[in-house]
Amino acid sequence: MRAVNYFKKRFEFALKNTGIIKVNQTDIDALNSLIEYANTHQPNEQLEDSLLLFWVLSYWNVELENGKPKLNEQPKGFLEISDLRTVFDRLCTRLLPKDEVIKKIFEDLQLGQLANGIPEEKTISFDEVKNTLEQALKTVKNEFTPITQLKRSDKLIYKYPEGLTEGQRKMMGI
Repeated sequence: MRAVNYFKKRFEFALKNTGIIKVNQTDIDALNSLIEYANTHQPNEQLEDSLLLFWVLSYWNVELENGKPKLNEQPKGFLEISDLRTVFDRLCTRLLPKDEVIKKIFEDLQLGQLANGIPEEKTISFDEVKNTLEQALKTVKNEFTPITQLKRSDKLIYKYPEGLTEGQRKMMGI
């Protein structure tokens, strides 16, 4: 992103030279651009969504009910394993990107419908399956307390190099 590169170059220049940054209109515009981007763009949540789908699908199956996808609770026992290494080995071998998980479930449901003689034009659509799972993810993200608490945590911590002058430390507030 241009605004991040702009600030990076400004800070590097100041550190190498005077150690002083005089704020100008371009700085304000770049900062506003970063704020707008942060407020309007969704972060990449593929890993989080994949883990949540794994958790959801460990306890629920996606099945068809009256021609519509629905989550039905059917506990499975992978979490009963007591060896932590085995749990994580199995977890890592089962994880797929969210879109791949949704696609696989869609294909399984559609194949099941075709095997039961439902004409292809009346089979479930990919969007119906995707919307059902996206709604499940949204519910978990918004109503599962540990996740909402994690979202409030700081996401970025930067450690400055040890070789800063006193003036540079003062300017950066460290």
